[in-house]
Amino acid sequence: MGLSGLWRFYRGVWIHSFHGDCRSLEAGVLVVGSSQSSYSGGIGRNCFGPYLVPQVLSVVQTAKLSEQRKQQLVETNRELQIRNREVEHANQLKSQFLASMSHELRTPLTAILGFSELIAEDSGSTLTEKHKHFAQNIRQSGRHLLELINNILDMSKIDAGRLDLRLENCALRAAFSEVLVNIAAVAASKQIHIQHNVPDNLLVYADRIRLRQILYNLLSNAVKFTPAGGVVSVDVSSEKEFVCISVNDTGIGISFEDQRVIFDEFRQIGTTTQGVREGTGLGLSITKRLVELHGGKIWVESLPQRGSRFSFTLPEENRVLSTGAAGLPRPEFVPCILAPRAKPLILVVDDDHATCDFIVRTLEQEDYITAVANSGAEAVEKARILMPDAITLDVLMPSGNGFEALVEIKKRPDTRSIPIVLVSVLDHQELGFALGAVDYLLKPLEKSALRESLRRIAPPAAEEGSGCVLVVDDDLATLEFVKATLMAEGYDAKTVQSGHEAIQLLSTIQVNAVILNLLTPEADGFDLLQSIKAEPRWRGVPIFILTGQKLSKRDLRLFSGKTRARLGKHASWKDDLLRQLEHSVKSE
Repeated sequence: MGLSGLWRFYRGVWIHSFHGDCRSLEAGVLVVGSSQSSYSGGIGRNCFGPYLVPQVLSVVQTAKLSEQRKQQLVETNRELQIRNREVEHANQLKSQFLASMSHELRTPLTAILGFSELIAEDSGSTLTEKHKHFAQNIRQSGRHLLELINNILDMSKIDAGRLDLRLENCALRAAFSEVLVNIAAVAASKQIHIQHNVPDNLLVYADRIRLRQILYNLLSNAVKFTPAGGVVSVDVSSEKEFVCISVNDTGIGISFEDQRVIFDEFRQIGTTTQGVREGTGLGLSITKRLVELHGGKIWVESLPQRGSRFSFTLPEENRVLSTGAAGLPRPEFVPCILAPRAKPLILVVDDDHATCDFIVRTLEQEDYITAVANSGAEAVEKARILMPDAITLDVLMPSGNGFEALVEIKKRPDTRSIPIVLVSVLDHQELGFALGAVDYLLKPLEKSALRESLRRIAPPAAEEGSGCVLVVDDDLATLEFVKATLMAEGYDAKTVQSGHEAIQLLSTIQVNAVILNLLTPEADGFDLLQSIKAEPRWRGVPIFILTGQKLSKRDLRLFSGKTRARLGKHASWKDDLLRQLEHSVKSE
């Protein structure tokens, strides 16, 4: 039986209302109802069609919209892929630019910082004090520029996921002491006392360099924002498998609104106690990212004009360190069997003549003799001929990779045991240590870091007249700074924090000079001075008074004839101290 009925074209769809046999209906024709009441269970056209037609049309329209949206999504995904490729390319260009900037800026900074330091500290120079002050300003500005460059490069590495941690068990007290040396001069100039309860034997599982960076960022901020005469303290506690370190200050504080954004990038909250803004606003942001890379967390608590407390956590020591874990140990070196020399010989390898000149002058001041090579091939040849006591080797040289020279020197049986200190603007410490280097120094070179590294592996000849100096001060930051200063000049420095400890030490060892702070926790400085001068064994020991206070006429009378010099904690007190010791100790 055929179909008969009414055909209609409605919104792009043919609709047929029919009666009869629907089996012969062709595909593509939509049947919406039957005119016969007996069809489809007796549902007639008048009750079935009016309800079904709108629903069918809605389904058709939805299908069309879905197809359109699908096409739009395909186009959007294609555009996103193109944008992602553009972003990746831009990131690659940024990384290349930053790497180039690192080399181009850090290498000349080595010469700027190094020579300005040599000029400022050259006691035999004909320069006036004014010109030496200019040199100090150049050095301080250079160090500030270096800090800005390092912050930008660190943030770039973190964002790119290229900042690798060399995790190992680190002594927290040792890291804290190293940081104190760097901030002690600023703290002393503002008469800020630094207190702590860091145990000697507490270990954390961290990257040694990044641990120092975290501590330095927080402690230097605390000193910077604390007014003169304030207090900065460090508290340590254990929380399950983590160690919690808190840095507290009595500074200007932080508002609640600023606390919510203080760890954001390029945020500079408030001003220093001198009323100026400093830095890029990246220090705390980098600190937060470094703590989180270690698996820890960081937070701040503060009240305006009441001070701040920055706390962070780090994992406790790893008690089961697996072989080959991250953090390759520094290889031990065996000293070379050399012909006797009056002074140690250091081979300096660098293609940058200004850097070479700075290293040579620094080492000659430290009583070393030097030889120079400007390429990797020349370094290998001179190492074989001269058999130096140590080598400083630049990694990036246009005439040959420093790593290749390192491998070549370590391959030869006659030069294998020469200790090599790598010097570079690139941070590839893990590779350097794996290839056999004993130390890795980043440019721009710090004079103190270079000196410390070489003294460890190739000590200079002992100086005539160097002696033991006892330092008595209740302020830990001042103690650490004075000790580092004295040891860098060849003195054996002993430190105590009380008059009682000073008397005990004087009774057991021979000292050549005493540096005494007036105020000690267990004995007044005047009483200690009287005790030293009353004992015949110590009567001839020169005593230097170090104080941040203005002395009264009565105090000056008490010191008369009992002390060699009085030193105020001002900007140049380090130079005054060394000059006085030079005349009093080494001349005796």
